[in-house]
Amino acid sequence: MSHEQLTLDSSLTVTPDQFEALADLARVGSRDKNSASYRAAQLVYVEGLKESEAARAVAVSDTAVQKVCRKISHAMELINVYNTGEAPRMSA
Repeated sequence: MSHEQLTLDSSLTVTPDQFEALADLARVGSRDKNSASYRAAQLVYVEGLKESEAARAVAVSDTAVQKVCRKISHAMELINVYNTGEAPRMSA
């Protein structure tokens, strides 16, 4: 079985199944999974839209989308640490 390594990249897109797994790792709750901000995050990570574009597409605030995307991004950071052994990037 082949395991694709997720790496952090601004143009990264994932499959719907990978997104679902990331959401689970990020502990995005079931209530959140039924929200517009969750759908917007799917558009960001699966379809490759910018956060602001995804927010407009589902009529939700940029802040709400950023919150979910931040959780997903953190899960991706943890996967990257596991895959590469490199410490996560520190955000300013």
